[in-house]
Order: sequence, then C-alpha cells, then structure tokens
Amino acid sequence: MRYRIRHTSRYAYASMVPFSSHRFFLRPREDHHLRLLRFDLRLLPQGRLRWARDLHENFYATATPEGESRQLAVAMEAEVDMLQDNPFDFILDPHAVHLPLRYQPAEASALAPYLCRQGGAASTAVDRWIQALFPGGLQGGTVAELTRLNQAVHQVLRYTRREESGIQTPDQTLQRESGSCRDFTVLMIEACRACGVAARFVSGYLHVQAESGTTRADNAMHAWAEVYLPGAGWKGLDPTHGIFCGDGFIPVAVALDPASVSPIQGSYVSPRPVENELHATVEVTRIS
Repeated sequence: MRYRIRHTSRYAYASMVPFSSHRFFLRPREDHHLRLLRFDLRLLPQGRLRWARDLHENFYATATPEGESRQLAVAMEAEVDMLQDNPFDFILDPHAVHLPLRYQPAEASALAPYLCRQGGAASTAVDRWIQALFPGGLQGGTVAELTRLNQAVHQVLRYTRREESGIQTPDQTLQRESGSCRDFTVLMIEACRACGVAARFVSGYLHVQAESGTTRADNAMHAWAEVYLPGAGWKGLDPTHGIFCGDGFIPVAVALDPASVSPIQGSYVSPRPVENELHATVEVTRIS
C-alpha cells in the first residue's frame, strides 16, 4: 500500500522576527515493511537543511531560517510504500509468553532505560489505577494482557484534542480522566513499565479510513507506544484507539522522552514575547 503525507505548519507573528536554529522530526522512519519513496521538506524563509541521526536512529533536519519575517512556513510532503502488516504475526520466545515478563540478562541490560518509571520513581496513581481495573493483576498471556491494558486506556478515559503544546503526566491524565493521543501514550508507557514491560514513545502519522468515522487522528500527527516483546521485537500499541498497530501507522521517530521528538523545535528571537498563531494541516492519503 502506498500513502502520500502532506504536513504544513504556518507560524504567523505580529511583527518581524529573526529565528533561532530549528530541528525537524518529520521524515518517516524506514524499516522492514516501510520504504520511503519520496520526501521533500521546504522552509519559508529558506534555510540550509542539514541531516543527522539521533541516538534512536531517527533522522532529523536542522536549519536556521534566514533573515526576519512575519511568518515561518514548514511544508513536508512524502510518499511511502508499506507492506500489509498483520500485527499478530509473530511467535514469542518461551520466556515472554506470559506476564510478568522476565527479560534475559542481555535484554534487561539493553532495555533498562525503557523499563525506568517516569522521573525514576513509580507513580502510585498509575499502580492504583491498574490494581483497580485488574484486581488479580496482569498475569496471563502477554498479548492478551497487553490488549486488555491498551483497551482500558481507550475505554476508561475520554479523548480530547489539545492544541496547546506539552504533554500531561500520567497522574494528570488519570486525575482529569481525559487527554490527547500523546497523553494516552505516555500513560500507556508508564502502565506497561509498571507491569515490567519495556516501552517507548512513537510519533508519526496515521491513515484514517474515511468510512471509520473517527476524528482522533484527523488533521494532526499521531502518537502511540511500542513495547519490546522477545521473539517479536518492538510492537506498536495505540491506546487512543485501543488496538495493536498495523496498516496505516507511519512512524517518524521513537524516543524515551516525547519532547525530544516534537515535530518542529525552535523559536523566534526577541527580547520580549511576540504574539503569534500556528495553523497546521496534516493529510494522509492512500494512493494505491
């Protein structure tokens, strides 16, 4: 299946401003079932793009928009080819079939950062939430239990589209009983780690079927979690929709810290705040 992605962000400023260096995490992340066919990234004002890979093998560009302007426009267009993906087409290693997971020493060493609770300490609110939902604990088959946990986030909490920047902590999401896709994802990651399952954050795009009627990923970037399952590798879980990730999920970047892979990072340069507005559009279209 082939998809076209168009992502445009326009920042409008009340006065002329110069710009700091910007960092862009917008390039789809290639793997064994996703191939990048075409990619174009343009800035206005223009700036020379320099490409690099971060610690998680994400590609990102840096540039400093030239001169001063009342606007900054960032336009990305890409085409990707994806193999049809059955998210359950895997065989777990014997030690990963049931929860709690017992990673092998080499796995546990490599996965230590992805097992560490947020801030290095356990969230008692998340632990209490899991205990209330699953009084007997999550001790069955790994896939079945992770499915239950993923669907619990989807079903128990209320989805809200938050345009403001930043991500709620897991405790804030539980207290408010609502959040955006990135808030749901951070809570899901914390809940997985509470159960001893290594997890990380994914930023990307999602193709939404027109007939699905959902608006949870329309006209915006999407976020979901990945968990490491021995024998299967990193597998995507989307708590916003309560499903394992399959066709139509197009990753851009993975990270321990969600803020580190915000799609556009940078600012204007001014000794005082300048009133500004952001208008963004995202279109993901299946073209074959």
